[in-house]
Amino acid sequence: MKFWELFSKSLDIFTNNFKNILLITLLIYIPIDVLLFYVWEYFLNSSNITFEGFSNYTRIAWWLESLFWVITSIFVILLVKNSLDSKEIDFKELFKLSITKWPKVVWANILYSIAVWFWILLLIVPWIYLSVIWVFFLYAIVLNDKSVWESFTYSKKIVNWRWWEIFGYWFFSFMLVILFWLAMWFMPYLETIYMDVFTSLLIDIVALFTVVLFTLKFINIDKNYKDEVVERVEEKESIEKVEKNEL
Repeated sequence: MKFWELFSKSLDIFTNNFKNILLITLLIYIPIDVLLFYVWEYFLNSSNITFEGFSNYTRIAWWLESLFWVITSIFVILLVKNSLDSKEIDFKELFKLSITKWPKVVWANILYSIAVWFWILLLIVPWIYLSVIWVFFLYAIVLNDKSVWESFTYSKKIVNWRWWEIFGYWFFSFMLVILFWLAMWFMPYLETIYMDVFTSLLIDIVALFTVVLFTLKFINIDKNYKDEVVERVEEKESIEKVEKNEL
């Protein structure tokens, strides 16, 4: 499936399920965004935006998002799968299922963040490479029920031979969120908590659209990969059968 076909399908699923996506965003993100606003205000007033204050704020934001942001991603991934399977969307059931998958995903996300951000401190190229090669670890856990370690190895397997293609999707998603964030950041009315939370909410929703996009891409690649494995197994069995007959 070509990029614009996948983008169009992602947009359809996103708009058709926007009510549930907005609801899970409000449920998870609003408390986090409100808390981060007051944390930022605290460091702003007490540290005058020193490096230490900014570093502490970033550390808190990272932990909050690592622990709770993934719930919304899990929910949206399951939502997309149910939508593709034409299943009835039950918000409560999807939320409960998201919570059951949450501990494994949190652990994997922390390992991913440590590994990827360690390299960004050293070299930009390894950071980009690992970000792309492991981009599907979350989807492998949620949709294929892989273990933490298996999710990274499986993501690497399905990305390996199409790295540049997935890099294109990763770069598009990365720039979409960054550009939207920059547009919101430079608006002059971000001084109040209401507007700050509102703009943060908009950025979060844009980020969740990229989750829809990558869910569809993962499902497409995953199916093709499994079909290729089946073909190879059947081909191997066929060759072995011919060799036995010749003997």
